[in-house]
Amino acid sequence: MKWKKGQRVFIKPLELMKKQYATTELGQVVRDDGIFTARTEDKLKGTDRIVTIAKVSPRNYQVDRLPDYLITDEMIAGEAFDYGEKVLVSDGDFWAEVIFVGFIAEAEFPYMGVNRNEEDGYLQGKAFGIEAWKKAKKIHPETLEITIKRNGKEISPDTLSKETWENLRTAK
Repeated sequence: MKWKKGQRVFIKPLELMKKQYATTELGQVVRDDGIFTARTEDKLKGTDRIVTIAKVSPRNYQVDRLPDYLITDEMIAGEAFDYGEKVLVSDGDFWAEVIFVGFIAEAEFPYMGVNRNEEDGYLQGKAFGIEAWKKAKKIHPETLEITIKRNGKEISPDTLSKETWENLRTAK
């Protein structure tokens, strides 16, 4: 499965899925162990089509806004982000950091970011241009974990003196 529990994703509109996949005589889209119907679509009306993956099974997902329905990878348009969130985007050749401002499920390049030369305009509430990108992913902050050992035994950082902390902080 492509997505993990807790990830936020965009659900494709039913009309887009009907163009992409075969439908039943009732207009339902059936993909593996998931069925997307007009009733499912109605449950997403008035929302931003963003759901959170609540449970991952071998062939489908349960999501927070549609707990009685099973969603498959083919029904998900892409990862979801908050408006104004900094994300990494790619057109296939390189990755760049941009401010996310929109998503168009039907587009070949569905992720919309503030033009990198016009971020100041965006931040000042002025007009700004956008760029379209094929892929996007969250920016994960760099983390650093340090284990402290004294004579081979792991110790609590609370046991270190201020002088030792200062020596560690300034060590190169």
